[in-house]
Amino acid sequence: MSKSEKLCGLSWKKTPGAFEMLEMAAISEDEPKFADITALGTSRGLSDHLNATELKLRWKALVDRLKGYRREKVLFKHKPIWVPIIELSVPTGGKAILKYEKGSSKEIGPELKIFGLGFGGGGKFSFSESIEFSASNVGKSFQVLMFATGTQYRSSDGSTEIRLDWDCEGDGDAQKIEDRSLAQEIEDLESLDSLSWKIVKKINLSSSQDVGQYTWQYKTTEKAFWNVGLKLSTTPLPGIGVDLNLPLSFERSEMFDVTFEMPYGHDYILFHRIGETPLVPTCARISSGSI
Repeated sequence: MSKSEKLCGLSWKKTPGAFEMLEMAAISEDEPKFADITALGTSRGLSDHLNATELKLRWKALVDRLKGYRREKVLFKHKPIWVPIIELSVPTGGKAILKYEKGSSKEIGPELKIFGLGFGGGGKFSFSESIEFSASNVGKSFQVLMFATGTQYRSSDGSTEIRLDWDCEGDGDAQKIEDRSLAQEIEDLESLDSLSWKIVKKINLSSSQDVGQYTWQYKTTEKAFWNVGLKLSTTPLPGIGVDLNLPLSFERSEMFDVTFEMPYGHDYILFHRIGETPLVPTCARISSGSI
């Protein structure tokens, strides 16, 4: 059984999705509000480089599209799912420590946004307290209990849209840090597909005569963005499919730092998926003569 521990200091604020905003009459054809939509992870970049006239036309087309859908049926309601929002990998024989140190009471802490899909609603977690957790021998997964609601909409031309809304009860009370499964761990990496993965750093320690652990610290940028692939075979969501990519966005993510400790005598690599800027990169030991 994996070891788990509790992490405190999260508060949740729900944000309505585009369909919900339309039903509440919070958006209309007259006033473009792309920021309200793109903030929820839908129609990203839709308003970039458009003049005022083009912006209004594009906005009207989007609102008309939304109005063309009618709620058909609820596929599932308030389904509990543990979402792994931070994955802390650990190099073989080493250690990793993730830390956020809260400053003054007036400091604006980091915020993690969870987007709804299909014009659905999401929200954001605010980190209100200092946190720290570490991993050795096996990686750690920081998870939050979320509740998913899926609604099917159908347009006049017969096409369907699945609206997925996320919510969290109890101001982020349901959170845990668990050991990652052995299947998720990387012992010795032999190759890395350059079309899918970006190398953050290589650390060559195989020829070093030093003993003990080499320490390297990583800080991300002010804004991070990545996808969490949810494997829902054990908790299937009807109409959604088995795999689900949940987009996460982190504001002020530079307030976090992660320290990796790597035993001398081996080479290591830190990497992440191309097109993403995750809070924590993956760290793995390299097989001799590989990469």
